[in-house]
Amino acid sequence: MLYDELANPRPRRRADRREEILEALGDDEATRADLVAATGLHDRTMTRWLSVLLRQGLVEATERNLRSPNVRYRRTSQRTLDEG
Repeated sequence: MLYDELANPRPRRRADRREEILEALGDDEATRADLVAATGLHDRTMTRWLSVLLRQGLVEATERNLRSPNVRYRRTSQRTLDEG
């Protein structure tokens, strides 16, 4: 069995960080750097999950240019992952 697991490893699934990021945001606005500092996640991980949250309508950006270091994120009126 161990050999079979080594020969055919299951693809690793990324941990879902959406709830962690939403909790860090709370009812405030924050930059990506603020959220990285609050959660301890890597910048690339934060960028990926913010993109997911934006697509799902759970957060919105204060600026159109998402590459700007000044862009801030805030929660939308959709408060949970189950709404939508």
